[in-house]
Amino acid sequence: MAVHNEVEIAPTMTPAPPTPPGARITLDIEGMHCGSCVAHLESVLGKSAGVATASVNLATNRATVGYDAGVTGVEALSKAVEKAGFKAVGSQEELPGVGTADGQPEGPFPSLANVGAATEKEAADWRMRTIGGVALGLPVFVMGMFMPGWVAGQWLQFGLTSLLMVYIGSVFARGTWLAARAGRATMDTLIAVGTTAAFVASVWMLFANGAAHAGHAHLYFETAAVILAMVSAGKWLEARARSSASAALSSLATLRPPRAEIERGGEVVEINIDDVRVGDVVIVRPGGRVPVDGRVVGGASGVDQSMVTGESMPVEKKAGDEVFGGTINTIGVLKVRAERLGAGSLLAQIIELVQRAQSAKPRVQRVADAVAGVFVPVVMVIAALALIGWGISGHWATGLSAAIAVLIVACPCALGLATPTAIMVGTSIGAKRGILIKDPAALERAAGLKLVILDKTGTLTMGRPDVTDVVPAEGTDRATLLRIAASAEAGSEHPLARAIVRAARAGGQTLAAATDFVSEPGEGVRAVIDGRPVRVGRPPEGADAVSRHARALEADGKTVVAVAEGERVLGLIAMEDVPRPEAGAVVRRLHAMGLKTLMLTGDHERAAYRLGQKLSLDEVRAGVRPAGKAEAVRAAQKNGRLVAMVGDGVNDAPALAAADLGIAMGHGTDVAQHAGHVVLVGGDLAALPVAIALGRATMRRIRVGLFWAFAYNVVLIPVAAAGWLNPMLAAVAMAFSSASVVGNALLLSRVRLA
Repeated sequence: MAVHNEVEIAPTMTPAPPTPPGARITLDIEGMHCGSCVAHLESVLGKSAGVATASVNLATNRATVGYDAGVTGVEALSKAVEKAGFKAVGSQEELPGVGTADGQPEGPFPSLANVGAATEKEAADWRMRTIGGVALGLPVFVMGMFMPGWVAGQWLQFGLTSLLMVYIGSVFARGTWLAARAGRATMDTLIAVGTTAAFVASVWMLFANGAAHAGHAHLYFETAAVILAMVSAGKWLEARARSSASAALSSLATLRPPRAEIERGGEVVEINIDDVRVGDVVIVRPGGRVPVDGRVVGGASGVDQSMVTGESMPVEKKAGDEVFGGTINTIGVLKVRAERLGAGSLLAQIIELVQRAQSAKPRVQRVADAVAGVFVPVVMVIAALALIGWGISGHWATGLSAAIAVLIVACPCALGLATPTAIMVGTSIGAKRGILIKDPAALERAAGLKLVILDKTGTLTMGRPDVTDVVPAEGTDRATLLRIAASAEAGSEHPLARAIVRAARAGGQTLAAATDFVSEPGEGVRAVIDGRPVRVGRPPEGADAVSRHARALEADGKTVVAVAEGERVLGLIAMEDVPRPEAGAVVRRLHAMGLKTLMLTGDHERAAYRLGQKLSLDEVRAGVRPAGKAEAVRAAQKNGRLVAMVGDGVNDAPALAAADLGIAMGHGTDVAQHAGHVVLVGGDLAALPVAIALGRATMRRIRVGLFWAFAYNVVLIPVAAAGWLNPMLAAVAMAFSSASVVGNALLLSRVRLA
């Protein structure tokens, strides 16, 4: 097991690379729905006069543009967005972001007020389109497949499919137009060309046959209807994933309290958090969140800074110690002098890391998207050649029939069904196993994983201290020692106190009433138990046997308290964040699957090394902050490996978002759950290898489905172009290919995952 100690850490996170000199603006964009939209908008903005940089984030529906204010402005940039086919619905000007003298970013705290609104609306829109597609498309499918000669049914199919072409088809037509303007062909192009060909051919044959041959026309309305309904469902899943990603940012912003108490003119006043200035002294009461990054100038307390370091134990803070905004004060009152505000604060930089990770993360395009740029033009050329070739020889009717057959048999129903159908089955199986798959592409990425990075506290461990050792001194027994300590600690909310009380009650102890209770932050508690003064706190420092035993326990990575009655030490109680019962088996299963394991933790080296040895992890790195975790993910990705990150806390959010597969524990913070692509709902770590196995099995089904989908096209397109496949048989062949792809996906339910 390789161990790396990174305990010496700068007080703040590494700032983002500075923006080039000039103005910077963030535009809220409306109308984006795919990676092609992002690429097109970045291209248009990047080519605009005066623009230095343009970055578009699909998760937040925002474009960040660095520009020369002397050449262009907000109005011109908004027009460029409209030129690209979208709409700029809001803007926020920012400072250049070149940093302050001490190297920290400057500017306001990131505004996330509108983040998520557009993606939530898009998800709702696709949900309605999916419902409409199924409601209108199902009758068309039934009539087209089982009642093709019913005259009234043919006209009803025409009416229902016309509604679908307007309601859903127009969306893909617009995407096709945008891609064409940028010189590209995408899955939208395939869908638009295929559904339009099937619809137009059906309308032409329906009206051309007329009343004299009513019921004899070979129609393909069900082809268009099925494609539009199924692809809408896939788009809904994608939009939900993006909506969840944007929710991660909104959750992070809620960790910053909206107001703060400060000392001014000898009085304590409450003001808006944005009105706090560097040098102000902020009052942080027990249970409250620290509003700013700064240094303690008065008071003492334990601060839960797990969002920064992942440590399960509160860190004792006294005058001169640094604290971070968003962390939680536990028991004492603290006075904090504000040092870093706005964009320079740690929380703002975590938000920046998550934003960058969501936008810079490699987008895994579906196989159908990857070949669409070649496939669509080739199909259209073949159809045109079939029409012209037969026409030149004097058989225009045959040529038209051959061209229609080519377009219908090449219609991307099987291509469109192969991935979303397998993913729908996979997500359903996952849900039954307590695995919530929020991003459909996560299943695909899970198949190629090489490295699994795991957080320590709350992921591999229980996330809370538990009593591991009770060492009574001579003349005291274990039960008495626990009873006295728990009785004294019963009035404290400190996690160590709760662990002692929990252990005593688990042992059936009845606690005594405590009087004269006093909590001394950093030292422990004092109380009177059964008329005798008792202290529970720091162990003595000396050469005696108790002190030596305490140091040995601490060297083993444990937190130790001494219990004393008056001047007599009754014994020691040691606590640590113990491993989850299933952790060892999970690590062994990951190794058996050919995966490397790495633990990243903000905890100290002793505790990290001890856990790494116990679980047989491949590598351990201690003292790692949020930026370090995200950087470790990116470093592994640069080596060509797909990386999974498993975590539960705010400090894991940047790494979860940056990873190819972010897996959040269900008992963790909302921020982590929003940032992750997969959530282990019950918080059971044993579901981790099951999720990865499910991803591998799903990808195998997707590959097989896509192989057959393309195989049908490779074989049947030349046959159709030769005039040997009339449009009716083309529709039958296409339907058969779709059925085989769906059947292939359903085989997932028979795969053994654990």
